[in-house]
Amino acid sequence: MKSLLMAEFGDKNLIKVKSTPLLSKMLEDENLQIIDIRTSQEWEDGSVKGAIKITFIDELGQVNPDFLDEFDAKTDASKIRALLCRSGYRTYFCARFLTIAGRKNIINLSGGINEFKAVQVQSHASF
Repeated sequence: MKSLLMAEFGDKNLIKVKSTPLLSKMLEDENLQIIDIRTSQEWEDGSVKGAIKITFIDELGQVNPDFLDEFDAKTDASKIRALLCRSGYRTYFCARFLTIAGRKNIINLSGGINEFKAVQVQSHASF
């Protein structure tokens, strides 16, 4: 799958997804976990079916001090872990944070939930 993705920052463990057709194809992969790092309020506005919710930055702009522990507990390190926020801004920083902390198989879904809306991914919201 890495041949379809563009490596960011010269880090072989961090990939950035820029393509809507690629995103659609990736969602068929059972080795993919989607990690929604948005706030609880944003989550209530709709999320991708099957996504794991772990807030990275709260409503006050503070980094969740338990984020890394929650990430390790709720995700499978042997799978590709794709980070999702509203537009891709927070996932950029979250992906860097995770790779610096030694986590591997991290994908930044650069278009965020907005990109999912564009490809009409099934969710529990109306998009």
